[in-house]
Parts: sequence; C-alpha cells; structure tokens
Amino acid sequence: MGSIMVEASLLEEWNPWWSSGEVPPQLVGIPRDPTAKIAGLLDAPEVISIVGVRRAGKTTIMYQLVQRLLAGGVPPENVLWAYLEDPALGGAELGEILSAYVRAKAPRGRTYAFLDEVQASEGWQRWVLREYERKRPVKFIVSGSSSALVRSELARLLVGRDVTVPITPLSLPEFLRFNNETFQGLAGSDRQDRALHWLERYLATGGFPEAVLGTEEGRWGTLRHILDTLLYREVVHPHRVKAPDLEAVMGFVLSNVGKPLTLNNISDAAGPAVNTVKSYIHHLSEAMLIAPVPPLTYTTKPSRRQNLPYKYYCIDTGLRNAASTSRTGDLGRLVENVVCIELLRRGVAPEYWAARHEVDFVLGPWPGTVTPMNVCYADDVPEREYEGLKEFKGPREGSVAQPLILTKAKEGEDRGVRHVPVWKWLLEGRADGRARLPYPPSW
Repeated sequence: MGSIMVEASLLEEWNPWWSSGEVPPQLVGIPRDPTAKIAGLLDAPEVISIVGVRRAGKTTIMYQLVQRLLAGGVPPENVLWAYLEDPALGGAELGEILSAYVRAKAPRGRTYAFLDEVQASEGWQRWVLREYERKRPVKFIVSGSSSALVRSELARLLVGRDVTVPITPLSLPEFLRFNNETFQGLAGSDRQDRALHWLERYLATGGFPEAVLGTEEGRWGTLRHILDTLLYREVVHPHRVKAPDLEAVMGFVLSNVGKPLTLNNISDAAGPAVNTVKSYIHHLSEAMLIAPVPPLTYTTKPSRRQNLPYKYYCIDTGLRNAASTSRTGDLGRLVENVVCIELLRRGVAPEYWAARHEVDFVLGPWPGTVTPMNVCYADDVPEREYEGLKEFKGPREGSVAQPLILTKAKEGEDRGVRHVPVWKWLLEGRADGRARLPYPPSW
C-alpha cells in the first residue's frame, strides 16, 4: 500500500483538547469503574488493550482517561486520539497517523496515543511493536471490539508487554450510579426492597449506556438497534454468514440461557447444520455477544470437550431480552446470566457441573480447591439447590470450599452453606478470593 497523507484537520477534529485544553463534557459522560483501574496503568510501559463488545462504553472510558491526563498536567498536544474506523482515513496505515501527529504537534516528552477500534487498521500490531521496541516515550492505549484482539498478533509479539482490560456493559453498581440511586438513608427490609426493585430494572434494561440513559419508551428500539448493529458489523458482514440463520441460532441460545445445550440441540431447534452452528457460536463468542460456560470434566481432548453440553449466557440481559424468542419473564435465568457476566468481569472462569443434580457455577481450578455456587432467585431456597451442592461435594471432600448460594433475600449460614442476597454480592465487587485473569476467560 502506498503512502497516504493524513490531513491535519482530521487530527484536530479527533483531538478538540489541542485547542480548548479540555475534553468536551459531552464526551466524558458519567464516570465508569474501569477508568480508575486503567488510569493506574498509564505510567507503566506496557501497551494497554481495552477490549469489549461494541457500544459498551470503551470510547467514553478512553475520553475519561484523556481527561485525567489533562487534569494531571499532561500538555494537551501530548495526547493523541485516533479513530481507526473513520472513513476519512482512506486506508492510511497507523504509521501515517503517527507521522502526521508528530509533524502537526512536535510533542516533547512522554506522549499518549489512544487508538480506538484499532483492529480496523491493517498491520497496526507491527507499528505498535516498532515504537515499543525503540523505547520511544509513547504510551499506547488501544481498544477493540473482538476478543480476537487479545489472541492476535499483538498478543504473540508483545508477550508480557501488554495488559488487557475487559470492558462490559454497566455492572449493577454502575447502573445505580447512572440512575442516581444510592440507597442512602435506607436500612433493613426497606433497603432490600429498594435493592430488589433496582435489580429487576437492571435485569430488564441491561447495562448498555445508550439504553440506560434513553427514554423508557425508546428502550426496546434502542436495544434492537444495538443488537442488529452488533450482529451485522461483527458477524454477518465480516464472516459472510446468513443473517436469518444466525438470528435463529442466537435467538434459541438466548431463549435458553443457563441451560446445558449441545451443538446438536441447537441445530435441531434452530435449523442450520451442526458445523454451521459451531461456527456461529464461535463468531458470537468472539464478538463477545455470548459467553460459553463449559462443564467441569476430566476430559482433555478438545474433540470430546466440544461435544459436551455447554451453558451460554448473554453479555447483557437487556440485549438477551431483545434477542430472545421467549417472552416469559424468567427472572431466575436472568439473575443467573447477570452472575455469570459479573464473574467474568471479576476475572473468574466459571464452569458448571451436572449429574443427578446441578451446580450452576464452579469457581477455581480443578484439581484444586473449588467453590460451588448456585443461584436461586426465589423467596424460599428449594431442596434441590442443597442436594446439588451436597452431591458435588461428596467425592471431593477436602478440596471443596464452603458452598455458596446467591439468594433473593436469605442471608447467613445454614446446613454448611453460605447464603448471600444476589444484590449484595453484585454490589460488593469481589470474587471470593479467586485470582483475576487478564481478560474474560470464556472469550
């Protein structure tokens, strides 16, 4: 590809703080929890990869990081923003953008290069590696909308020299913040009733900022638009798949979140052949629209593991509600979905276990000490929840931590099981001491 001149006016358009000295307030939005975590990495030399499904807020988080840098005294001209999917680039390589920036601003000292939707620039990985290896005083913060980014050439080239931060739609604490809800002044049953009210709103709306901040009347249309955009931009167009078949597969899977499904189950119900279903599930997972949870098994052969029933969850319950062919309000399944995504958000790779009974999630490496967890959003915890935990623990005595049931309201210890209301667990922001992983493991 020949050299393409990047216009200085395009750089000025991307970087309004060069003239104003600040990020426009409408770009900064409401503070997100991941922003503070990423800000703590800005002084380190590693490349920061911000990875997450489209429309989850990656761009806003990057603007919030720019604002923090400017507030901390970094000269505005030392912060470059580039949107790699901008049609105005006309196919320019990342190297052309960086050269145009240096020509336009001649920055002195450490600079920060924010590259939004970086996967749109062919060969971007080698430009980043080149600057990194030359030990230039430039910090790269890149974002991408596919989990392939963390398994890409960059991941192979920069082993140990990049940090990946997953971005999901809003967590429950962020959802409350976006709605100016704090539970302040409430205690006991009043606090719990209020919390359950907001939890169920969260289950219905999900956490895509655009849907959360929109009107109640327009929310369903917003979620459908987000879903269509994600399906076509991330799967249909790049992989040239049949949209009706893809929608049938996704509709069936998301109508059955939390239920063990084989590829044959999905094929029989949705229509496409098993191999087609397999490729669709892969594409949907890579686009971070669904999160597969495998069964806990001793089988190590990939060919055998892929034929086992997996459980599938949606990245967002609002999106699930828009995509599902089911119109029944199964709050239990939606709560289980939220718990799964929260585990991934906390860096935990869950599995599930099934025999006569089932354990919704098993946390921790096996073999090793693991924590079995069930999710029961009901007024009373039925006996089957205890039976599943007891059956799982039986032959593994000594290698199983105290079982946990996330409940609607029950709290405390009973029958050797810890009970925590799910809304409290979602607000406490920890993962029972399990080690964090660098990016959502199911993706």
